[in-house]
Amino acid sequence: MELVPNPQTSIYEQVIDDPDLEAALERREGLRVKASKARKALEETTGHVKAIVEGLDLGIDAPVRVGRFVLTQRRTEAAEIAFERAESTRLSIRKLPQ
Repeated sequence: MELVPNPQTSIYEQVIDDPDLEAALERREGLRVKASKARKALEETTGHVKAIVEGLDLGIDAPVRVGRFVLTQRRTEAAEIAFERAESTRLSIRKLPQ
């Protein structure tokens, strides 16, 4: 008989048997992984674009057309930013280690 590990998250752990919720969570996990890979590829490509643009003299606030894209470089002044956060609840969704 093979033992299958079933990690317990807490001594007060509650288990819900809801196939619809579990299927939705599995779909979400698949999309989360795809989005994570896409974000990483986007960050790398954006870095490559910025490296190319650094070698050009675009000027400030002057739109430059490149194919179907318009690049505009703007300067942002330093500023102190403060905000207030409203009370809320937060749902954490984690995948158990396998």
